[in-house]
Amino acid sequence: MALQGPPQINAAEISEKLQQEEERLKNLQENLNRSRQLKESMLGILDSFEKRLEHLEATVLPLYEHTGKMQRKQQNITKTLKSIDATLGFYTTAHEMDSIIRESSPADNLDSYIKQMDKLRDATKFFSADRSYGQHLENMKATFELGCHALEKEYRDLLNRNSMPAKPLILVECLDENFEVIASRLKTIDTIKDVDRLKTIGQWLLANHSNADFLNAYAEIRGANMLRTLQSLNETRRVGTIDKVATGGRPPSPKGDRRASGLVREAFRMASRAYGTEKGYLFAYSLKDGILAIFRSVRGNRA
Repeated sequence: MALQGPPQINAAEISEKLQQEEERLKNLQENLNRSRQLKESMLGILDSFEKRLEHLEATVLPLYEHTGKMQRKQQNITKTLKSIDATLGFYTTAHEMDSIIRESSPADNLDSYIKQMDKLRDATKFFSADRSYGQHLENMKATFELGCHALEKEYRDLLNRNSMPAKPLILVECLDENFEVIASRLKTIDTIKDVDRLKTIGQWLLANHSNADFLNAYAEIRGANMLRTLQSLNETRRVGTIDKVATGGRPPSPKGDRRASGLVREAFRMASRAYGTEKGYLFAYSLKDGILAIFRSVRGNRA
């Protein structure tokens, strides 16, 4: 079998292939040209956009800064107006409260009086922040002190009106055989009325007034009421009421008598110190023998 040589390519085919390659190169060149034009166009757009941004920034930034300044000014004006309104309000409040507090009394309407005092306290705190209100502030402080004194007086008056000695027989029933208090029976002892009003005034004075003289008044008045209770015990024993109820005719225990004497003597010593006067101590001690006799009777009944 004879060998065949490479296929023969004629000139026409070569020419056609060359022409096709030239077309491809031409198209590639055109694409490159278009890409270059698009690139140059994009760069031009970006340059224009950047210039416009710079122009916009140069235009808007001063406006933005100016707007910020205007907003701060508006805020300052608003704060100033609020401060002026508050100042006018406190001025009006102070003037009204001065008249109300000076012309009224806590005894008429305690809740309303305390509300007015709260307003005056707030006004005083407000004006204390500025020295330019010196004279006005002093007048308000004077009115506030006047109101506090009125509340202290009402507190004292309430204590005097509503304090009452405990009933002797109930007191005796509240002691066990060792003269110790039976806690469960304390609720049956009433020595004061209208506690809510006293509590309201006391809590307000403690929170708002540095002078706590009303506490001394409480100790004095309640101490005196305690002495009246002891005196009532003594008087009741003298007429024989407690003896008849408690002793049943049995003699007291000597040991219990000595112990009771020491307990009562110490109790009166403590009471007199709380009462704060020598006269009060002497008065309390003068009742000692009678009170001891009461305790002896109770002791004798339970021995």
